[in-house]
Amino acid sequence: MIKIGPRPYQPPSLGAYRVVETLNAVERTEDWSEVRSPARARRRRAKYPQRIKVVEKPCAFEDQRSRTLFVHPALMIELRRQVPEL
Repeated sequence: MIKIGPRPYQPPSLGAYRVVETLNAVERTEDWSEVRSPARARRRRAKYPQRIKVVEKPCAFEDQRSRTLFVHPALMIELRRQVPEL
């Protein structure tokens, strides 16, 4: 149970979904925090290497046709810790 606002949030049941753990469930984002001028770096990116890092964060996504949730194992561990019946 997660506390959001004045009332606790009860997550919906996952009984209708098939849950698949996969290492491919990651969200890739670019970290531009070390770049002094991001606009100039974007212009020069094709010719000169920039200090841009690609960060991968665990995530989950669903396939609505097959009613399947694809979850990264790190998120599944956290979900099992919070919801004991999984």
